[in-house]
Amino acid sequence: MESKLNEQEEKLIHEFHIETIPTAIVDGQTLKVDVVSGATVTSEAIIAAVEDCITQAGADVANFK
Repeated sequence: MESKLNEQEEKLIHEFHIETIPTAIVDGQTLKVDVVSGATVTSEAIIAAVEDCITQAGADVANFK
């Protein structure tokens, strides 16, 4: 039996990751943070956005991977 999340549950998962992934990046000073199942696209989008910010700031992204 396949379990499906309702819209509210999905929203809560994404909101949680919108807060926790940037915190993990800053705390660890790395882009190597866990991508969470169920919010993979959101997680990867946040990481890509931070990577773009690092590039725009003139830093070497390789130092954060």
